Amino acid sequence: MAQRRGTAVRPPTLTALEPAGHGAVPVDEGRYEQVRFDRADWRGVEAAHVEIDAVAFEDVDLTAARLPSARLTDVRLTSSDATNADLDHGTLLRVEIERTKLLGVDCAGAFLTDVRFVDCKLTLASFRFARLRRVEFVDCDLRQATFQGCDLRRTAFAGCELGEVEFSHSTHETTDLRGSRLIDLRGVDALRGAIVDSAQLVDLAPSLAAGVGLRVVDGGEG
Repeated sequence: MAQRRGTAVRPPTLTALEPAGHGAVPVDEGRYEQVRFDRADWRGVEAAHVEIDAVAFEDVDLTAARLPSARLTDVRLTSSDATNADLDHGTLLRVEIERTKLLGVDCAGAFLTDVRFVDCKLTLASFRFARLRRVEFVDCDLRQATFQGCDLRRTAFAGCELGEVEFSHSTHETTDLRGSRLIDLRGVDALRGAIVDSAQLVDLAPSLAAGVGLRVVDGGEG
């Protein structure tokens, strides 16, 4: 799918990657550069302030991995499982994540720039108080995710499931929601400045009515 106007996400730069050593796992303040991880097992690892630069991950298990304050630059993650992973207060710069399970992932307080999520499962993901710049979510399942207090300027959601997503106290100047399902949004009054299409207004109507305190009463009902 073409990038949305105003988003222009820059892809990661990855060249001449060497296979990572067998059994390599992150450690506190470790640095990993110019390598490729295939079918690695990082389940439940705990490592703070890790730096990952020009690295590709494929079919990697990151379930419940705790990598707070990690810095990821020029990274591609594909066909992997990062369910309940912790990237609290992490920094993601020029990152592509495709066909990956990110259920319950914690990106609270993170800073994301030039990041693209494609065909990912992000149900119950947390981006509370994160800052997103030039970020795209394409064909992703974000049901019950939270973007509370987020800066979502120049962020696009294309073909995504956004049922019961929390947007309260967030900033949405030029956030592009066109083509996504907007059912039972929370904090819909914070969407000022977001872009939607006319067809989405029908789905948004109940949330908008609730947000401004309207009572909807049909016919002669009391």
